[in-house]
Amino acid sequence: MEPEGLDPPWCLSSGLSVGGRVVRVINEEERWAIVLREFVRTLTTDFPIQGIVDHLVGRVVEVLPVTGAGVTLISHDLSPKCVSASSDDALGFEQLQSKYGDGPCGPVELGN
Repeated sequence: MEPEGLDPPWCLSSGLSVGGRVVRVINEEERWAIVLREFVRTLTTDFPIQGIVDHLVGRVVEVLPVTGAGVTLISHDLSPKCVSASSDDALGFEQLQSKYGDGPCGPVELGN
């Protein structure tokens, strides 16, 4: 579910749709800048946090050469908790990473 006001399609063959207009994208840095600007803009609204995180995960999959993405919250005193995933497969990988304490977030969780 995406926040209202950020209507698809976000990614078009000739560029990205931002605020209802197509912006020509020259390189990956520009694509990321657009996604991050959009993310920051949603943080200043009253959109539900879950919708903002779900939208960000979807945008990451559009911008990076990946087939899935997820967000897991990590705390020193609590077990990791996946709060958003772009697909069932991505959710499965997030859960495996948490179960085995391995993956990109492992060293952060252990404080290393």
